[in-house]
Amino acid sequence: MTEYEISPWFYKDKPVLDAPQDYLGFVYLITNTVTNRIYVGKKNLIMPKYRQVNGKRKKYMGESKWKDYWSSSAELQKDVLEYGKDKFKREILTFCKTKGGLSYFEVKHQILQNVFEVDSYNGLMSIKFHRKHLNKEMVSD
Repeated sequence: MTEYEISPWFYKDKPVLDAPQDYLGFVYLITNTVTNRIYVGKKNLIMPKYRQVNGKRKKYMGESKWKDYWSSSAELQKDVLEYGKDKFKREILTFCKTKGGLSYFEVKHQILQNVFEVDSYNGLMSIKFHRKHLNKEMVSD
């Protein structure tokens, strides 16, 4: 059994074992099941990578390490080490097709989860967003 099978991401109460096609990333909620402390963030499913081809560095899009991702919060990462990965629930809230959509839905879910009014690991909320970013976004709420 792999480490990911022990603590997978869930979407609509089902484990997500493979990245869905045509999506750039997702907005997620991680919950510490011991303290009920939460974190809302975003993660890219694909990212730029590089390889040597005929002596030249070529850029391509490859899968990120999303399966093993535990947020950018150092405080949350510390608690994962302290409590163990099995004491956290990782939920995908929304899949997004664009960077703008990821930014918009991250802030939307941070507000919906009241991350600054409850005990959360979130410490910053920031967005620069244009309406046109959302017009191209198809989401799977």
